[in-house]
Amino acid sequence: MNEAKNLIYKWHEVVGSDDPLLLENIISEDAIFSSPVVFTPMEGKKITMMYLSAAGQSFNMEKFKYTKEIHDGLNSVLEFETYIDDISDLSTASTTIDLQTIANNNGGIDGDLGYANYSSEVSGVISFAGGIHNINWIDENDEPLVSIHGNNDGTVDYNCATVLGGSTPVNLSLCGSGEMHPRAESVNIINDHLLLNGSDHDWFNSGNGDSRFLDALDFTTDFLFPLLPCNQSTFTINQGLIKKEKIQSLDLLGRKNQNTNLLINIFDDGTTSKQIIIE
Repeated sequence: MNEAKNLIYKWHEVVGSDDPLLLENIISEDAIFSSPVVFTPMEGKKITMMYLSAAGQSFNMEKFKYTKEIHDGLNSVLEFETYIDDISDLSTASTTIDLQTIANNNGGIDGDLGYANYSSEVSGVISFAGGIHNINWIDENDEPLVSIHGNNDGTVDYNCATVLGGSTPVNLSLCGSGEMHPRAESVNIINDHLLLNGSDHDWFNSGNGDSRFLDALDFTTDFLFPLLPCNQSTFTINQGLIKKEKIQSLDLLGRKNQNTNLLINIFDDGTTSKQIIIE
């Protein structure tokens, strides 16, 4: 136990300092970074340092504090409380945070990045091995829902269970596709889901190298395409007379500048196209 505490003491020095060398000195060359934020563990010292440094820059370190530590041999668990951009996601007994007002004062859901000409309204939900904390949050006013889920998922259960972070339970329960879609049906939401029989939570890790991932993309595309506004009415377009310009390319999570084999291209006339890069 003392060995674990000594290592954590060095980690506390890193957190309290702006010196990147302190972090470099305690990270092993074969370190592995695991987080719910990334789909698959990141291996290696360089990328582990990158993620840890990025997390530190996102937090308000003046209000960062550890609330609990558990040590067992070389294993340690640290629980912390922090703020992001001066907004705490922890409510207090005396204060209720008005998230809508906060969002409105900072440019709305899109922030102030300059996308004023594009709607921020949710048009649909795509869930790849995801879940929802309370299925009653799905109601008759919600947008279409499509999901892909393995019924042997040990991280986010196909039905309802506590989420697993690696081999450790996380203090969060989620209900997966097996519960979301019956609920969606009961409140008449357009929905569909692809069951990957016998699959765990790793079916998307290899991207296009896994046939299940490709099946998921095709299934999602087939579900969404008829729902696009351009497919809601009948009209004829002479493609030879139309000139359009690509304004950005995004991955399936809406991120720009990602090194991925699947991109969604967005054009200035509002149309989109799916681009699969085969190397």
